[in-house]
Amino acid sequence: MQVQGLGNPPGPENPLWRLAGSVNFKGLLGDYEDAYSTLKQDTDHLLTQNLQDRSVRSGLSLAGRKTTKDAASQAVEWWKFDWEYAEPPEQSSQEFAIVNYYSDENHFIYDQRGFNAFVKGEASTFLSGNDPRLLLDTVVTNNISYDHTGVTIINEDGSCVQADYAICTFSLGVLQSDTVAFEPELPDWKRLGIEAFSMGTYTQIFLQFPSDQ
Repeated sequence: MQVQGLGNPPGPENPLWRLAGSVNFKGLLGDYEDAYSTLKQDTDHLLTQNLQDRSVRSGLSLAGRKTTKDAASQAVEWWKFDWEYAEPPEQSSQEFAIVNYYSDENHFIYDQRGFNAFVKGEASTFLSGNDPRLLLDTVVTNNISYDHTGVTIINEDGSCVQADYAICTFSLGVLQSDTVAFEPELPDWKRLGIEAFSMGTYTQIFLQFPSDQ
């Protein structure tokens, strides 16, 4: 049973919540929310101190919520975490699971341009039309070499890009598949971060309603 909308002082209290308290109903959400609140505080510490990331399961355990085989507790965890992130706590990054560490406020955007509006907007601040620095339809081969002097990238067509620095935006799947090789090999702590987690899979379902309803 779920009691939705408990009430916010000085507003009215949900009468069902008052009844639940009067008969000492046992609840599991409170225990999870307490542990999750501690988890969020711990995540702030990880980020501000630049500490090693860990799994959400490790963070919840450190917050006092140990792994349990109790079906009710597992159901609460699935509802509050697995369903939202498409992966269990064991396979989820603690730092990146706390997506709302800025605030709990959200804003729904329905602009039809999509996320590429961000890219185009930023690019327009330093790229001109037909700028030769923008390489479209260019495939990076399996070799990216780097040292203290800079980065060298070889493309599939034989061209070469050299720079003082490079920002890697390969997806987690590409990095795990060794499609691209780094020379020298990435440090152990970075490879551990790549191999320790997986990408969740979501299925989009579109509903079309009659226009007259």
